[in-house]
Order: sequence, then structure tokens, then C-alpha cells
Amino acid sequence: MSSTQLQATVDAGMIAAPAMVQITVVANGKVSNVLYFVVNASQAMAFSVSEQRVTKSGPSACTVPSPETAFLTTDATVYVFFQATVTANDRLTVSWLAPDGSVQNTSFVNLAPGNYCGLTDTLTISNLLASQLGSWEVRLYDNSTLVFTLSFTVTLPNTATPAIDAVDNSASLVPQAPVAAGSIATIFGQNFGPRATAKTIPLPVSMSGVSVTVNGRPAPLFFVDPTQINFQVPLETPAGQATAVVTASGVPSAEFGFQVQDVEPGLYLAVNHKDGSINGPKHPAAVGDTLVVYLTGQGPLNQPSTDGVPTPLPPPLFSATKPYSATIGNVKATVTFLGLTPLLVAVGQANVHVPSLSTGAYPLVITVGGVASNSITINVK
Repeated sequence: MSSTQLQATVDAGMIAAPAMVQITVVANGKVSNVLYFVVNASQAMAFSVSEQRVTKSGPSACTVPSPETAFLTTDATVYVFFQATVTANDRLTVSWLAPDGSVQNTSFVNLAPGNYCGLTDTLTISNLLASQLGSWEVRLYDNSTLVFTLSFTVTLPNTATPAIDAVDNSASLVPQAPVAAGSIATIFGQNFGPRATAKTIPLPVSMSGVSVTVNGRPAPLFFVDPTQINFQVPLETPAGQATAVVTASGVPSAEFGFQVQDVEPGLYLAVNHKDGSINGPKHPAAVGDTLVVYLTGQGPLNQPSTDGVPTPLPPPLFSATKPYSATIGNVKATVTFLGLTPLLVAVGQANVHVPSLSTGAYPLVITVGGVASNSITINVK
């Protein structure tokens, strides 16, 4: 309660039936004016939905069309399709949201009771402004209750062929070094596509009209922009020479060759376990503290994992099976765990104890299966 707001709980028995209700407030012996409001009978949702998807094809009897997530302006029209069962007269609202969150189109549909095998609404995309290119959403509401949200991208047709210049470990970024199967890698090049970041789990294999294949196998995507793609190297990629192809707006790049091996650790950063701060000059670690070092490319695991899917919470732990060790400033540092980080995709971690060192900054290197990582700087106090 405040001078302008009062919250109160009303016994359900007092408003058990639909009626006009009045309320007054008494404070310090003074009675307020009367406020009237209507209590309606509760209603269960009279609507259920299935087979919801965005697609490039219009309705064709009761045939369920193939789902799509990426559209070109030359596709002209985006269709939202769904099947529905309605048990009472109902009113649906379909809203199309542009990349900036603004509602660009809204449609209303009144339905009588029945089964509907193919309901659709459309968005015209042939003449979108440049600011309207990117990630869209379509939302279906039943009497103001959100039923589903579907995401898709709209881009211009690609007029230039995408080109790959390099495929690197996304952490170490060492030129021409191998990458590990299941790790996060980065493609550098040109003419890829509009900037987009993955918003769904499992990770998508297409964003902004851009896809990546490794030896013909679709790769999960984290990030896309015109000159860079971050992706997961498919777990089933065998060691040896591999080829990557980027397809942007239907135009494939030339094949790009790169090396894959079982293990290729790359270090991102270290976090002080004690307080969660990123280790650095302003947040050094003390001797004996534990560092959580985030990495990728730790190699084979004791549990099977799945492309594009976050590591589940333990138990069990997803632990690396190759021998591993660490040094900080050329001093051996104890590693109590090396494996995948729960709730993240393809991100590993090493729990490393800081050995006896004087105050200063030292290089940390982790070696897995005889392969040394890049070094990152650890600050010790």
C-alpha cells in the first residue's frame, strides 16, 4: 500500500458469479467514491493449434507445406500456416513484427466452432525498406492470449558469390591451424549475409539466408555477418582434410579446404571462480584460487553429445578423455576438470588452480592429447 496504490485480496466466494461489483476504500474514517467494475464468467480457451509454420507456398487444400526460416525479397510473400480446432466462436489476431519490433501488419480472423485444416495469413516482402531486412516474427493471439511466435529472416537476393578466406579456431584464431570436430570455428570471407545471431536451440543451420556445410553436412550457426560466420564443426567430421561451403541467398561459395583433428584446444578467457569476475589487472587471482578457463576444441568426451544442442546439467559430467595438463608462467598448474560447460553449445571449461607465483602477469597454456593451446594472460596478486 502507498499513498496512491492499494492491493487487496478478495475472497473468491464474494465474486463467484458474473455481476456488477462495487468497491470503496475507507481510510482514517473517510469513505472514498464508489468504483464499479464487471466480473465476467471465466472461459477456457476455445482454440487449439498445430502444424504452425512460416512457408513460401500458399494454401493447397489441407496439405501441410514445408516450413521455412529464410526468405528473399524475390519470394514476394511470406505465409503463416496453421491448423486449428475451435470449440466456440472465437477471434484470432495475426501480427507481423519487423526487425525493430514494430508491428507492420495485423489481421483479424473470426472463427465458428469446427476443425480447420489450413488457416493462413500473409506478409508482402517484395518492397521492404532496407531497415526492414533481417529477423522478423509472426505472432498469433487468441483473444489477446499469445498462442505462438515464429521467427524468420528476409534478405535481398545475393548478387555476389560468397568467398571463404579462412577457417580458424574461434578462440585462438591461429591462421591455417587445424580445428577440432565439435568445436566452435570461425569463417572469414566476403559476401555472406546480413548480421544475425542465433536465437533458438538447437542452433539453426540457416540464418539470414546463409548456411554452412562441412563435407556436405549442415553446420549449426552461432553468428553471421557479411565477412564472418561462427559455427560448430559437426561432431561426425573425420580427422583429415575437410571442405567448407558457404551458401548465401542460394549462391554457394567455392569449396574451401581446411584440416580437422580430434583435439585443437583454443582458450577464450579465464574467470575467477571465487567471485565470477574475468581475470585481469583489476581482478587478479590469488595463489591457490581456482580459475574457470573457457575454451573450445577439447576433443573426445566420455559422453555422446549432439550438434547444436547445449550440454545438459550434470550428472553426468561431459569430461575430456584425452590426457590434459596446464602451466601458468611455465609452472605446472593442477587441472581438476576439463570438459564441456553445462547449458552452452560446444564451449568447454578447465578448472585450474593457481600455483605458487609472485605478483604479476603470466601466460596460461593448456595441453590436451599432446596439443598445446594458444596462451592467455593470467594476473596473479
